[in-house]
Amino acid sequence: LHIKKEEAAEMKSDFEAEVLSVLAFKQAEVDQALFDNAFGKDKVKDEADFKAKIKEMLAGQIAPESDYKFALDARKYIEDKVGNVEFADDMLKRWLKFNDTENKIESVDDEYAKMLPDLKWQLIKEQIVKAGNISIERKDVEEVAKKTTKMQFAQYGMMNVPEDLLQKYADDMLKDSKAARNMSERAIEDKIISYIKDNVTLDKKEISLDDFYKMFENK
Repeated sequence: LHIKKEEAAEMKSDFEAEVLSVLAFKQAEVDQALFDNAFGKDKVKDEADFKAKIKEMLAGQIAPESDYKFALDARKYIEDKVGNVEFADDMLKRWLKFNDTENKIESVDDEYAKMLPDLKWQLIKEQIVKAGNISIERKDVEEVAKKTTKMQFAQYGMMNVPEDLLQKYADDMLKDSKAARNMSERAIEDKIISYIKDNVTLDKKEISLDDFYKMFENK
């Protein structure tokens, strides 16, 4: 209206508006055009194949979360079996204080208490690595980086990212030393979890997607 805000409050006029277009969602026809739009030209030929592809896609999206849930449960089970681990508390607290050069730690005791579970798990992992003769190579780290990149693309609805593009992004990611270290740690963790999975009897159950996500509550 090209008027000031305070003037608009005083206006009593009637206005007329013209609707130029209306947008609405329409359910797509289950045909080849839909198949091509969803998965690429001629990748899917019929409805049965289309449903199978969707199932495969959903399974692929949930698999990392399923593995994560297994990792949580496995860690808790193993830590409970190991029981209490004695540490040189006084020495470790002094080490914490010594390394706190910027005085960010408000309470050494509180920080130490937070650190203990991860320290215990680190010692357990070292024993598993030794028992399973576990090691990682460059390709293992690259694979983790590609999986991470693929998940990032998936968040934006990009499900069919070409392999060469994933490799490029993974290579760029690993140029950063901090990211490379993080990917290496995840690679060894993945191998540890795979080793545990191969050496236990899995009790597999089919549950709904809602029930699956409920298992992550309060974790």
